[in-house]
Amino acid sequence: MAKTKTGFEKFLEQTPRRAEFTITMDADSTTEVWADIDTGIDDGQAWLMYGMEYAFENIDPTIPAAWISGANSFKTTLQLHRNASSELLLNRNNNNVIVDHHLLYTILTSGATIQAEPIKVPINNVTLQPTLRVLFRTAVDVVNLSAATVQLTGVLLYDIISAPPRLSSKIGTLADL
Repeated sequence: MAKTKTGFEKFLEQTPRRAEFTITMDADSTTEVWADIDTGIDDGQAWLMYGMEYAFENIDPTIPAAWISGANSFKTTLQLHRNASSELLLNRNNNNVIVDHHLLYTILTSGATIQAEPIKVPINNVTLQPTLRVLFRTAVDVVNLSAATVQLTGVLLYDIISAPPRLSSKIGTLADL
C-alpha cells in the first residue's frame, strides 16, 4: 500500500530550493563584483531555475542600504552566468548569460523613493553547469553602494530535475531507445 503524503510533505514539494549568495561591494560600484554559486548537481541532474531576489544591505549591523546617487540618473546591471569563466559583464545575447537584469533610475525630485527591495527577477531556465556566477556593477559610481561595509545579498530559487547524461547527444539518446 502506498504511503499518503502529509500536507507538509506536499508543501515542501511545491517550495523551490534556495541557493543564497553574497557579494561584498568594491570601493567603486562601476567595478564588477561577483560571487560563484556551486550547483552541486550530479550527472543526470539539472537545475530548473524559477527566479532570483536580491537587495543591498550594510554588513554590520545587517540593515538595508540606501541607494543615493549624486547623479540625476544611474543604471545598475546584474547578470547570472552559466559558468564562472568571466569576471566582466557579457553581452546580453551571449550564450553564457542566463539573466541580464538592468535597472535605470532617474531622480526627478529630491526625496523621491527609488526602489523598493528586495528586487525580484523571474527566471525560466535550466542548467547542467556545476558552477554559476552572479555579477553586478553600476554605470556611474553610487557612493552609498561603494563601500566595503555594503553587500549585495540574494537568493536563486530552483528545483533539481532529471536530465540526460552530460556527454550524451540527442542522436545518442534516440539510439538508446
